[in-house]
Parts: sequence; structure tokens; C-alpha cells
Amino acid sequence: MVHNVNIHKENEIFSYIETSEDILNELYDFFSYEKQYFNKYRKQYRNTKVRLFKKRTHQLYIGLLPYLEFFCKEKGYNFSYMFSNTRNTFSLKDTIGFVKTLKLTSKGKRIIPYDHQLMALHNFLIKKRTLLISPTGSGKSLICYMIVRFLENIFHKSGKKILIIVPTTNLVNQLYSDFIDYSSENNWNVENKCHRIYSGHEKDTTKRIIISTWQSLNNMHRGVMQTVGGVIVDETHGATSRVLTELLEASTNAGYRIGMTGTLDGTEIHKLHLEGLFGTLYQNTTTKELIDKKELSRFKINCVLLNHSNSPIEKLSYHDELKFLIDNDVRNNFICNLAMNQKNNTLILYQFVKKHGLKLKEILENISKGSKNIYFIYGEVEADVREQIRQIAEKEDNAIIVASYQTWSVGSNIKNLHNIIFASPSKGRIRVLQSIGRGLRLNDNKDIAKLFDIADRLTYNESDVNHTFNHLLRRLEIYKSEQFPVKLYEVTI
Repeated sequence: MVHNVNIHKENEIFSYIETSEDILNELYDFFSYEKQYFNKYRKQYRNTKVRLFKKRTHQLYIGLLPYLEFFCKEKGYNFSYMFSNTRNTFSLKDTIGFVKTLKLTSKGKRIIPYDHQLMALHNFLIKKRTLLISPTGSGKSLICYMIVRFLENIFHKSGKKILIIVPTTNLVNQLYSDFIDYSSENNWNVENKCHRIYSGHEKDTTKRIIISTWQSLNNMHRGVMQTVGGVIVDETHGATSRVLTELLEASTNAGYRIGMTGTLDGTEIHKLHLEGLFGTLYQNTTTKELIDKKELSRFKINCVLLNHSNSPIEKLSYHDELKFLIDNDVRNNFICNLAMNQKNNTLILYQFVKKHGLKLKEILENISKGSKNIYFIYGEVEADVREQIRQIAEKEDNAIIVASYQTWSVGSNIKNLHNIIFASPSKGRIRVLQSIGRGLRLNDNKDIAKLFDIADRLTYNESDVNHTFNHLLRRLEIYKSEQFPVKLYEVTI
């Protein structure tokens, strides 16, 4: 018996699969994955199955068609595209020639993209849709700029819009500033062409390039989304499944789409789901490769293990342990003195604003007595102010930035940053690698970047260890997998 699978195109997000009922059932199972969720009524984690093939409507994300081809070949089924599914015929020489026309600059000097940036652009120009894995510090903003300039050219007659989605408001302004930096010699007017959307900014615009957070775009009118011809999502891992899915499914005319992230480990949304929304995965380089090529700064991790002589008698819950640590004056003074003793610019990352960040800021101001500029960043600091602080820090050489993980661990780019201090415990791979990325950017006066990972050992008995010490063990595994050099120091406080 001959089994045929005919693939039709509904729009730029969905294909329509025409085949037998038996094969539809097989596809329903094939395009699925397990997802864990928290049941607030039963107060426990449960598993559910997410189905990416919609059996009732025969719909499958276009980004998953390579997997459909694999499925058909494995099963011996015939498959036919009922629409043109050809790639662009862009040669690498064409890509390089296009980039040369952009006359790219950084800080007023002409620049040439690195090979991994050119290959990421070339892969996108050929495939039109992709999920790019590019490590923190690899220059995703320049990749984004080159893609925007290409899409603007091909959308010139159609008037389609280009939508760039980033996770935070300070990244909206940072990307906007980066675009200005790249355009200083090519007369591409960023102010005339790009519109920023976030809290307090008008959503309606006649400009064809929109930079926004996905929170600000939530509930965007579907008619507006249908005018979008190209979608670029930076830090894709940070989007929730619902919001990202709704935005991308609404952009039914966006034939060009790319999601960019440093890692997929620990993402909220499954890899298969992301590939459906964007396209198949492409990894252009790794952090280790970029350091070896001297395209990122050399990096050293100092794990400082604080042995607490005043440990609680009994083991604390996780939340009580955190409270003990962030309320600990000796620990907080140690962190602040460590920051004060570092040369060049230092970033201290904390988790809780009033409970911890504010304390660290006040201690630093008392110790420094004006000898170092102290900048305090948290969620309520306006995006424009955060961008001003970022640009000021690029020009200073002895400042301390005290910033929350939520506002500064993702994307914020300060090349003139030499030291990072983890003041609060963390175990999530994405947060750890994103935070490290703040110090990896190259700078003329930076030979090596340092991370001081502050960890804590509370002694209850020989066999029982505290929660945040276990978090350190998780971080050490991450450092080992990334091949970062690590030294461990023990200090009794």
C-alpha cells in the first residue's frame, strides 16, 4: 500500500498536511514532548504532553518540516511539497559583498564581522528561518543589525515591517544605541527608521523597524502583526511558551524569522517548539572557541567558599537559609570589601533589592567615601537611566555597579568590565552563563576578566550540607562543561 503525504502551505507559520488518518495519528504522537508543570491545587508537579501537530486542523509549524521529511523517510512514506520550498541562492561571496556595503563601525572605527557572525548571517540568508545558538558575548547585536539591513532592502517595495523582540527594556535601548554605533559612517538614520516600544512609549508607528519587549507586545493587535515580514527574537530562552507562541503565530506573513540564544539548557520552552516557531537549530561557535581565538576576553573564576563559624544549630529551610545569608553583616562586608579591593570596573549581582541590594549599596558608599562611583540598578530604575549608566561605565575605570540579576544578567553589554561578583546564590545554567557573559567582552585595557563566585558552607553535621552549597556544586559542573579555569578559596568568617 502506497502512503502519500502532501504538504501544503497555509501561511508563514503553518503548513497543512494532507494524508491518511493512520499517518495523522502517527504524526500526532511523533511531534510531541513531555512538559512538567506545577498543579497549584494538588500542590505538586505533574507531567503533561504537548502536541505540536494539530490533528484536527492538520496544521504543523513550517519550521518542523525538516523533521517531517525525516519521519517520512524513516517510515518509507512518499512526501510531496505542494508549494515552492526552495532556499535562497545566496553564496558566501554574496553575503560578504553585502556586508561590505554596510560600512560597519564601532566607536567610530571601521570593523569587520568575525567569521562566526558572517556564517550566522549567511545561514539565515539561505534558510530564511533558523534558531541560532550563539554564546553570550559573541556579538548577536551585530548579527541582528546586519539581518535588519538585509530585510529592509528586500522589504523596500512591499512596506513590510521588521520586528525585533528582546526580554528587557534596557536591552531595547542598548540595541538602539548599538545600531547608532554601527551606522556612524553609512548614513543609515536609526532615529528615522527604528521605533522603540515599551512602557510609556506609543505602540502605533509608521516606522518599519520596531524594537520592543515581548511584554510590551503582548495583546498587540493581530492586524499589526500581520504587517510584519521579518521577526528577530533575542534571548529566546527567556520567553514563555504562551507569549512567544501567540506573537509568532500572529505574524503569519513573516517569512523571515530567527530566534537567538546562548543556550537551550533549562529553557522554559522546548527545543522542538522553538524550532517549529523559528526553524532548525544552527550553532555558529562556542565560548571556548571564541576565547581561544581571542575574540572574547580570557576568563578566570575564583570560587570563594565562606565557612560560617556562626552556623545555625539546625538545618534551615532554603528560604530561611537565604535570609540568614543576606542578613549576615560579616558576609555583606566581606563582599563589599572584596569589590573595593578590585582594580577597574566591578559588577556585583544580587537577587533581592530591598533585602540585599540596598544593603550592599549603603555599605559600599560608607566604605568608599566617594573614592569610587557606586551605581545601583534594579527593576524600578527607568530604562533610559540604565542605558545612561551603562554608557558612563564604558568610560570609567574604577566604578562599582550593584545590579539585580533580573535587570543586568541578561544582555547588558559593558566591554569595560573586569570583575563580576555573585553576591547571591544561583544554580540555573542560563542565569549563570548570562551573568558570566557580562565580563567576556573584549576591551583594549582588559587582559583578563575575573568572576568571584561567593558560596557558603553552613556546618550542621558531617553528612548534611546546606542548600546553597549544593548550588555551588551545580555551578562547578557548569564551569567544567564550559571549560572555564576555576580556583577554590576557603575563608572562615
